[in-house]
Amino acid sequence: MIKRQMWSILSLAITIGMWAAIGSYTQYQYRIHHVTSFSGGITTLGGLSVLASVATGGIAAKKENASPISLIAIVLGALSIAFYTV
Repeated sequence: MIKRQMWSILSLAITIGMWAAIGSYTQYQYRIHHVTSFSGGITTLGGLSVLASVATGGIAAKKENASPISLIAIVLGALSIAFYTV
C-alpha cells in the first residue's frame, strides 16, 4: 500500500511535518520569549510548504487515479494555510 500511495503519503508528511515544526516553534517563542507576533519568515515558510503539499497532492491525484487519500492530502494541504497565517 505504501508504494501505491507514495505521493499521497509524501503530501501528508509535508503537511504534518510543517504543522509540528511551526507549532513547536511558535510555542517555544511564546513560552520562553513571550513573543506574540511573528515576522514574515514563518508565514513564508508555511506558504511554501502549502505549495509543496498541494503540488505533491496533485501529483498523487494524477498518478493514483484520484484516490480518497490523495484528495484528503490536497484538502489538508490547502486548509493548512490557516494554521500558518495565524
